[in-house]
Amino acid sequence: ATLGVGGREFRAHWPVLASCSRFFRARGPGGPVALPDGLADTFQLLLDFFYTGRLALTARNRARLLSAAEQLDVPDAVALCRAFRP
Repeated sequence: ATLGVGGREFRAHWPVLASCSRFFRARGPGGPVALPDGLADTFQLLLDFFYTGRLALTARNRARLLSAAEQLDVPDAVALCRAFRP
């Protein structure tokens, strides 16, 4: 899949996206996907999480990551963000 976010393009495997995110699962595979520009600064972190299972959470990015994870309906990332205590 090719994902457009804030003028950047990301490539990912659709089965990985769909297994981690209810947003992508509901969309189904298809052509390019344009995501809201507000996700531009955090999407790479979520994409890394999809592939590695590790979320690079910090006190500075927690709120943005939580918002992005909620928008893309990524339950595991939402839970990690909510449980995070710096």
